[in-house]
Amino acid sequence: MVITHVLGRHRRALGQAECERRSREGTLREANVRLEREIQEHQRTEDALRFAMRELDHRVKNTLATVQSVADQTLRSSATMADFSAAFSGRVQAMARIHTALAGRRWEGVTLTELIELVVGPYRRHTDSVSIDSDGSFLSSELARVLGMALHELATNAAKYGALSTNEGRLAIWSRVESNSTPRLHIWWNERGGPPISEPGLRGFGVRLIEEALVYEVDGRVDLQFPGEGLRCEIEIPVPPGPP
Repeated sequence: MVITHVLGRHRRALGQAECERRSREGTLREANVRLEREIQEHQRTEDALRFAMRELDHRVKNTLATVQSVADQTLRSSATMADFSAAFSGRVQAMARIHTALAGRRWEGVTLTELIELVVGPYRRHTDSVSIDSDGSFLSSELARVLGMALHELATNAAKYGALSTNEGRLAIWSRVESNSTPRLHIWWNERGGPPISEPGLRGFGVRLIEEALVYEVDGRVDLQFPGEGLRCEIEIPVPPGPP
């Protein structure tokens, strides 16, 4: 009896020890799994941060190069330092507004309506001076950047010499998309009611930017006309699919 009792107690002790061993092993396995997950998550976070830093470095370099180019071109086309200061400040502010909007959308892009309001809205003299009829097409960040600067030049020109320089002037902007093999966005800019205008004999940086930037950078087309009653511009650009 004594031996049986001792053996039973020994077996129970061994069984309890085995249960404790298995429990500790299970706890260690769970801890190891959690540790591996945390390491993997940390690696993913590091990879994301490295990608974000490379992307930030790329964007900063591109932005600085753009600002330098705008500064150089503005200086060449300005008759006085006051002209340079006003033109350069306006262009940088337009770039900043576009940059802020794109950053808020994680650089996915903006709608055409948002872009027009960003760069043309500040030049409204009153509620009726600018009318916008846009289908809300979504523009990639690259399209928004280039088109935004072209629209800014049109707006500043209208504010200085065209329809937005008087309370009687009117600016109408409308758009539509032609869906072919590659969808193309058409934008019309039509001024009326402002001072009479004529085609400039010498094209400054602003006009060249309107006519050339969209053509060379995004495979666009620009038709700029100077009838006496007000400037007209038709812009056509490709619109790749984007998030809604």
